[in-house]
Amino acid sequence: MCNKAHPCLTPLPIHAILCYNHIYTYLRRLQIDYRSMIKRHEGYTRKVYLDTVGMPTVGWGHAFLQSPRPAPGATFSDKQCEAFFDDDMQEVERAYVFLEKRFDLEEVGHVRRAVLKDMLFNLGLTKLLKFRRFFAAIIQGNPKEAAKEMLDSRWAKQVKGRATELASMWEKDSQWAM
Repeated sequence: MCNKAHPCLTPLPIHAILCYNHIYTYLRRLQIDYRSMIKRHEGYTRKVYLDTVGMPTVGWGHAFLQSPRPAPGATFSDKQCEAFFDDDMQEVERAYVFLEKRFDLEEVGHVRRAVLKDMLFNLGLTKLLKFRRFFAAIIQGNPKEAAKEMLDSRWAKQVKGRATELASMWEKDSQWAM
């Protein structure tokens, strides 16, 4: 039986597979991991700056797409920046569900899922959908070609190390360095 701090009557070793609380904790940890990776890739600032396309941005890459837009130099609290990030991540999750259905990605493992979510956060759904050869390689089951297509893009030239890391993760289906 489970010896954790919650009531669990599942006998071991089946416990590791069936205990809802442990499965939830594991899945939550995976979610935190990819969120941490995105935060690491984005960097953090409480002060509004103009991104590479002139969009006011704050926190972990939160772009203000609608008016009124704050002026560069305006400051937000850590709590506000975390709320912006949570809102942005909800949009990433919605976009991922769309990708999962459109490209039949139900069998994609958590590492590749994290790669796609990182790309969704950085590019947005509309721009990511322009990676047609990347998605064709995914559908064909060719991770090496998919990684190559990631790196053969204007996006990869802009984000450099981020693209290299994500392409390597996709090709090898291995965890990122935290």
